[in-house]
Amino acid sequence: MQKLLSTIMPAVAVWILTLILGVSVFAADEVSADPGSVDAARFSSSVLPLLQTHCFRCHGKAGQDGLIRLEGLSTDLVQDRAAAEHWHEVRNALHRGSMPPADEAILPEADRATIVNWIDSEIKRTSNLLRDRTGRVVMRRLNRTEYHHTMTDLLGLELDYARDLPPDAISEDGFSNDGQSLQMSPILLEYYLETARRALDRVIVSGPAPEVFRHEFTASNVKQWLGKPHYSNRLGRQQQFLAKIEKDYALAHDWRT
Repeated sequence: MQKLLSTIMPAVAVWILTLILGVSVFAADEVSADPGSVDAARFSSSVLPLLQTHCFRCHGKAGQDGLIRLEGLSTDLVQDRAAAEHWHEVRNALHRGSMPPADEAILPEADRATIVNWIDSEIKRTSNLLRDRTGRVVMRRLNRTEYHHTMTDLLGLELDYARDLPPDAISEDGFSNDGQSLQMSPILLEYYLETARRALDRVIVSGPAPEVFRHEFTASNVKQWLGKPHYSNRLGRQQQFLAKIEKDYALAHDWRT
């Protein structure tokens, strides 16, 4: 019984709160003011009439011209992430003045501010609520292996980039790329910066360019190298070819090296 009550009571509490605030779910041709939004009453009384007057003709269900349909768009930014993204786009369009378009009636500045301020408050409320539920996301750093590969791909220079980095912490499952153990600290940031500076000192050089040597093969020496360890490397591996010569192939190419 206690378990059943613990399951039912939150739903009952939300229902009672909905009645107290006088929140109603609008019909399908309205923007849905969800009970999940504590600012639903403000939306219903201040924001919705402005949307009906200035926006629904192009962003409604009947003859929609705009990319975003505001009519019927949920206001529960916590539960409906897609709706949250749409409201954010609406906010940006109103803030930069691209909506309403130039061929439509001008939206009074006070009305524009009312809509933008409501969206801002809902985004902030949603962000705080999600942070309280899931905790603040901490920026993770690259571990030693990830940093080494990233720097190698970025600079094209083979160095031991992880040489001066401290060892990575190992998670309970034996992994070194666990986000919880890869938090950045001031001392770690200094290690990463120092490693990057050392790599850039090798990549960025000043002074005259080094002399360029060019070797051109004019005759094939494949037969000389095949089967003769003396002409191969120190481990005695058989060299298959040293250079590709144009006359050795049917297609004409420039095989200069």
